[in-house]
Amino acid sequence: MNTAITIDNAVILIELDGTNAGVGANGFVLTGTASGSTLRGLAINRFGRVGISLLEGDNNIISGNFIGTDTTGTLARANNFGIATNVANGAIIGGTTGGAGNLISGNTNDGIGIGFTGNMSVHGNRIGTAADGVSALANTGDGIKIATSGGNNQIGGIGANEGNIIAFNNEDGVQITDVGASPVNNPILSNSIYSNGGLGINLSIDGVTPNDAGDADNGANNLQNFPVITAAQSGSTRVIGTFNSTASTTFRLEFFNSPTADPSGSGEGQFFVGAVNVLTDGSGNAVFDQTFAPNSPLNSYISATATNLTTNDTSEFSNVKQVLSPTAAPVSIGVRFLTADGRGVFGSRVKMSDSNGNVRLVMTNSFGRFSFAEVAAGETYIFTVSHKRYRFSTQILSAFEDRDDLNFVAPGKLFDIPIISPVEFRSGEQIYIQK
Repeated sequence: MNTAITIDNAVILIELDGTNAGVGANGFVLTGTASGSTLRGLAINRFGRVGISLLEGDNNIISGNFIGTDTTGTLARANNFGIATNVANGAIIGGTTGGAGNLISGNTNDGIGIGFTGNMSVHGNRIGTAADGVSALANTGDGIKIATSGGNNQIGGIGANEGNIIAFNNEDGVQITDVGASPVNNPILSNSIYSNGGLGINLSIDGVTPNDAGDADNGANNLQNFPVITAAQSGSTRVIGTFNSTASTTFRLEFFNSPTADPSGSGEGQFFVGAVNVLTDGSGNAVFDQTFAPNSPLNSYISATATNLTTNDTSEFSNVKQVLSPTAAPVSIGVRFLTADGRGVFGSRVKMSDSNGNVRLVMTNSFGRFSFAEVAAGETYIFTVSHKRYRFSTQILSAFEDRDDLNFVAPGKLFDIPIISPVEFRSGEQIYIQK
């Protein structure tokens, strides 16, 4: 017999104080017979185990509660875990209408722990902040943790008010672990994730997970590759970069702005800037050069995520890139092609193409050098090289300043060199082309 309950007091919070509760005590436990229940308008705190435990019951709604705080949402009154699920599919935590989001803060472990659970929607919550959504009231663990085969859980979303604020938690903002069966197909979209002690998004709890060519690896969220940002400009927000993942697949790239860079060098993302869909080619590559209306302040930082629109796997945050001012004056670009022992490669035909299809051609001299003068600054250029004995990679450069320090170094023997993915050129570095 179904014994679904509804506790709905949307005006005045009712405080459930577990001060005297033992280590194993929970605030609310919704089991299978309580499927379809609604809990709203409660302050659930100081329980030794879990504030709200969703245990095998489906399609429950947890909305408008203060979980781990007092009724003002300014003081921590910790449960161990805020919300925990176990085989509780289809639950809605939060919502998109006024007052529907929960405050899940001040707990001594994770804010939300999702295990053996799928098809959950987590929308419009404040996780790790005080009630104002700005002040810190951290959970000691992760903001949200998904573990042990939990899949198809949506954290945030692209609809109005679906994003969560996930900030100030002592560990990761969102952690998807490889403990047990790896959770996959969990989209993490349009959230404000910042100032967490660990990563903004952490797949497989191993720190920043490097990209792999073609995205053939698997694990938490299939270890989805993230974009690589090569340049960011203020004014409107212009973001330029490259992306490599599954071939011939559409991805949603989301871009975020933060006033400071995360210490890891990868993410987080406090303010949502915008999104663009890209289609990878047959080699899994795509490039982006996108301008968004919101202005990102000069010297702030841009980061990005990628979500596979076929599988709904979301990546970790990308590298961060500082927002610089656009440069109006034209620049020059000089490059040298060398063998491994430092000799110039004569007779390389170099083609520079811009985004409008304009093409300029040069031939390297006896020292293996070439240069392009009067190049429009702030544009992205593709360099394609042909040579009768060497094959060099196609490369992409975002031109913001005069450059005369870009070296392509080929092997000492005349191998055929495979085309590699576009890379960012950095001042003073050599690009080694290997077999």
